[in-house]
Amino acid sequence: MRTVIFMLTMVSVVFVSGAYAVTWTVNVNGRADFSSIHSAVMDERVESGHTILVYPGVYEETVWVPAGKELIIRSVEGFEQTIIRRPKEVDQRGPQMTVLIRSRSIFEGFTVDDPNGTIWPLTTLDTLPGRGQILENTAAITLTGPAIVLNNRVSGHRFGILQECPAGSKGVPAVIRFNISEYNDIGIGCCETYSTVRDNLVRNNFWVGILSAHSSCDDIVNNLVIGNGTPGREASAGILLWQSYTWQPFALNPRIAMNTIAFNQADGIVCIYDKGAPILPVIEHCIIAMNAGVGIRVMETDDPRDLPRLRIFRCNIWNNGIADTENTDRLIHCISEDPQFVKGYRLSDTSPCINRGGIPDNLGSTSPDGSPDSGRLNLGFHYPISLGQPAGILN
Repeated sequence: MRTVIFMLTMVSVVFVSGAYAVTWTVNVNGRADFSSIHSAVMDERVESGHTILVYPGVYEETVWVPAGKELIIRSVEGFEQTIIRRPKEVDQRGPQMTVLIRSRSIFEGFTVDDPNGTIWPLTTLDTLPGRGQILENTAAITLTGPAIVLNNRVSGHRFGILQECPAGSKGVPAVIRFNISEYNDIGIGCCETYSTVRDNLVRNNFWVGILSAHSSCDDIVNNLVIGNGTPGREASAGILLWQSYTWQPFALNPRIAMNTIAFNQADGIVCIYDKGAPILPVIEHCIIAMNAGVGIRVMETDDPRDLPRLRIFRCNIWNNGIADTENTDRLIHCISEDPQFVKGYRLSDTSPCINRGGIPDNLGSTSPDGSPDSGRLNLGFHYPISLGQPAGILN
């Protein structure tokens, strides 16, 4: 059933040297080239530039893509129909991940879950992964190469999607876009790397929605971050920026832009920098509202010189449970008004967040097809089509 197809999409052209590429098929029920995804990836006939199309079904396996193969791994029917489920018994000698991608491959259209996973309700900062540390049930999808991860749903793991150290080592960022990460301990985590975390729905994760840790310099743009965190857990937040050791020899400027960070069960955004290079996070065009704790919190350390100097532009910071801000003093053109959410976290026609932002040139497009935006930006999440519409504003 091997076929040869003409590759038209720009994202596929990256991986092929000519106009034609080989496509392989996987079907857990047979009638295809392979019955498991991992066997297709590891087959010596499957080479960089090839596409692996996966038919609907439940695949109880781990999938590890080696550094030497740049593949397109894509489901035929999307994540609702195509499930990669972590087996109950996993070889403890191998990586503790369900999907591991070590190359610049495309991985698109899967649910990756672990219905038997254990979520650690009392995790502290000390148990976040340090250098070379691998944790049990680490992640649904782990990236140690600059992969492109699109349109997946991940749940039931310590991390939903985890991008680790080498992913941006060659100056090519990993791209985590249009995914749903829910019911993990940490929804999306980035460590010692450069990355684009964009257009994701990150909801109901038990400790942190999005984590940027250990000298990561990430673009966290246009995400809907809701319902994350647990009251009383250390540094629990919708988004956590945490610097604990020096990796980069220069100042880092993570950017958090056009996100809606609302109804999280702890703080909205937390910034902690124990030591290391100067950190100058930029938070702009966000809605940070109705979180149970502080809207934007900078946590004090032993040395006041280690406090990050946030730059907060054109945000709406409103009605957070404890306070809207703590240890922040650089708010520029911000407001504090009811954002007037309607179904799916869209904005009502009378929302004060409409046309409240700046010119979108420096933020890029919010459209899946890359078409440019025009006019002034609305604040908050910009409704990527691929996520659909949540059932209600509290879901």
